[in-house]
Amino acid sequence: MFRFSLGQLRSSLRHSGAMALAIIVATAFIVAALAGSAVMRRTMLNIVSEQYGSADLVVSLGLLGEGTQVPLSAQDDAAQVPGVAAAFLPVAVSGVITTSTDATEWTLVRSLSTNPQLSGWPVAAGREPATGGEVSLATSLANRCDIALGDTVSLTVNLYREEKAVAEAEAAAAGEGTDPAGPLDAGEADGTASGEGTGAAGPRDAGEGSVLSDESVATGYDGGVVEATVQLTVTGLFDDSLPSFWDRPAAQVLPETLAQLGVFADSVAPPQVGELLIAVEPGQDPAKLAPQVAAGLAAAWDAQAPALGCADGIVAGEGYCRVGAQTTAAATSQAAAYYLEQADAVTAVGLVAAAVSLLVAFLVIANTFQVMLAGRIRALGLLRAVGATRQQVRGTVLTEALVMGVGAAAVGVGAGWALIAGAIWAAHEMYPAIPLPPSVEMAPWVAGLALVV
Repeated sequence: MFRFSLGQLRSSLRHSGAMALAIIVATAFIVAALAGSAVMRRTMLNIVSEQYGSADLVVSLGLLGEGTQVPLSAQDDAAQVPGVAAAFLPVAVSGVITTSTDATEWTLVRSLSTNPQLSGWPVAAGREPATGGEVSLATSLANRCDIALGDTVSLTVNLYREEKAVAEAEAAAAGEGTDPAGPLDAGEADGTASGEGTGAAGPRDAGEGSVLSDESVATGYDGGVVEATVQLTVTGLFDDSLPSFWDRPAAQVLPETLAQLGVFADSVAPPQVGELLIAVEPGQDPAKLAPQVAAGLAAAWDAQAPALGCADGIVAGEGYCRVGAQTTAAATSQAAAYYLEQADAVTAVGLVAAAVSLLVAFLVIANTFQVMLAGRIRALGLLRAVGATRQQVRGTVLTEALVMGVGAAAVGVGAGWALIAGAIWAAHEMYPAIPLPPSVEMAPWVAGLALVV
């Protein structure tokens, strides 16, 4: 009877082809939607995890009310926790990059760790900054401003001083009488004064060519703005083909450069601080060490609770202000939650399309088999006449359907996989900086589900 079913299938290739095509399309939609979703999720996680480098643990200070940031003492505090090999606290400021041709661009500048394990966005050309007078730039910024490796650029940042520091700086500037721009009350329309010097001790030495403004700023500081500038040599370029994802910086410098600008001065508004990145000692399990790290940092920071806005103190895991230490994988999933939701939405659209194709396939298969069976009434009657049972006749039809379904579905699985693999290849060619997975991550259950459906 099996040979008879195959013979009947071959004799009706015209009708079988329509059914096979419907099954292939429906199965390919299912595989493409599910496998494509896995690729999108993996890509989103790869994009977000770039900011963490190869860190083992990520530490954040989370309020159950308004947000706050990790203290600037975090690196030294983490080094005191047993099991911690290295720590890095990324700091970001906004500033203006100016080239020798006076091309300028406002950009986000991020501090860079000298530990490769804790450093994100590695250079694609040149080398990483090794001293305080060097910088690595995003390729898009370098292209827009016509900057090449070895060029010298200036970085200017605005530092928000408190009112007392501003008053002292004004008095110092007026008392010296040697400021090339003249004292603040000498008729300057913008109310600024320029001076020289570098360091972080005071507004006058906040950076070469510093400028002090008595204008109030909308940051909660009733003081003014210190404009600090430093000259930097471009040593490397890193790819930023995806600048819209996760606030990628356009420039990276060593913390020494930010200190030279005066970013860490006590009288300056705190810079934008990221999450503390930690590398554990060899042989340590990051997941098991995380609670100890959180507890150690909570104890170290508890004295700073009022300054950090933690009225009830700092605890590891619960309370008003808590320290959260988690593995990089967990931190990545949490940070990428929004993007993963978008990927799930795209998957839902794909599954809707798959459901429509399944409905079409169902109608095509049902109608085609009705036509085929109507044309075989004489043959099936002859089988019954020569002794075939009702179950045997039914079995020939079901066998034909099973062979058609399994064969076409297998082709559909391959077609869906090939579609996603082709999309990955095309994306790699067009956008090489996208951290796509090297191949289609299709779980066995995806192929199994498509075959069963």
